[in-house]
Amino acid sequence: KQTRREATVFFSEPFIPNTSINGLGTFYSDVSFKEYDKKFNSIQKLYSINDKLIIFQEDKVSKAMVSRSVLFDATGKQNVAISKNVLSSSVPYVGDFGISLNPESFANFGFRSYFVDARRRAVLRLSQDGLTVISEHKMKNFFTDYFQDVIDQGRTRNLRIYGAYDNKFDEYVVSVNNIAWQVVDPGGALIRHSIPGFTIGFNEPLKRWNSFYSFITYIATYNETLHSFKGASIYKHNSLEDSNENPIYNTFYNVEQDSVLEFPFNNHPDTTKVYHNISEHSNNIWEVDAFYTRNSQMTNISFEEFTNNATFSWEEGHGTKENIHNAVIRCNILTPGVANPKIEGDRMRDTSIMCRLLLDSPRAQGQTVLFSVTVNFVPSSGPDLIGE
Repeated sequence: KQTRREATVFFSEPFIPNTSINGLGTFYSDVSFKEYDKKFNSIQKLYSINDKLIIFQEDKVSKAMVSRSVLFDATGKQNVAISKNVLSSSVPYVGDFGISLNPESFANFGFRSYFVDARRRAVLRLSQDGLTVISEHKMKNFFTDYFQDVIDQGRTRNLRIYGAYDNKFDEYVVSVNNIAWQVVDPGGALIRHSIPGFTIGFNEPLKRWNSFYSFITYIATYNETLHSFKGASIYKHNSLEDSNENPIYNTFYNVEQDSVLEFPFNNHPDTTKVYHNISEHSNNIWEVDAFYTRNSQMTNISFEEFTNNATFSWEEGHGTKENIHNAVIRCNILTPGVANPKIEGDRMRDTSIMCRLLLDSPRAQGQTVLFSVTVNFVPSSGPDLIGE
């Protein structure tokens, strides 16, 4: 009769150094085992740190001592003593969290371990101070809503959550796969459903979720460097040189990419402003791919409008002066009823404005430093120029 012992840890016979005794390949399943609490469901992941074995079950995380016993005195204080037993009984960590069915979300760096508990809709860190719910760092609603949607759709067994630690940027990176399925309705029609995945990074020193990333794939850490997989190839992240030792920037999965930055200008948010010109302090000129407001106004500034089709020289209102690139902010290109709206249209006017900068390829494949971006404007009801 077949028996599945999903909450049991089996261990081999010992390996004794400086002897011919090597029992690592010998298991006695009826003797050499330690059974843990079945009410927390199956063991999904084991990880050893020094003389501790961390046990990740679906609904609990606990630790067991290796060749040690945990003794409790009358006050409940734990004491560790040497034991002949290979594994001690488990001591659970405080908190009703496990690793669900996603052991692939586990990542470790030093004495910190990270994992995702989809059932409890949480991302956690296990360190020397116990369990910490890091998804609550201003991302609680995002993770709660996402995993709740997966649970409501009954897709937890299709969920793959890949975790890895990016040592260079001190980030725990989580990549959740796209989930797609189809059903046939009573009328025989095929209905397709999907839940889009995402990749996001938690910065440990800053204690915040830094950024979403555009790749969604299997990730892993090898030699303390983040790697990902696409097709049948393995890609090394954070590389400063290509295979020929040439400097390389902004190239992802062998495809050269543009650099895009998007941010608001929102000083004096209670004042309606007319925007006049923009200045970039950078070793390269970034085109303004779009200036746009909440009032459906939009304009742009090309590379040539920064230089006036000339060299990096200064002319009134545009050009380069003291390594700062300047250009005039033209009119709303969506202005109706005019032949040349960028010149004859309405001025860009609102309490705030969004700016999207673009550094296109191949210029984006070199090292670029952008120190600051500023705009000048005047209040809609006043003549004085104000520097933001």
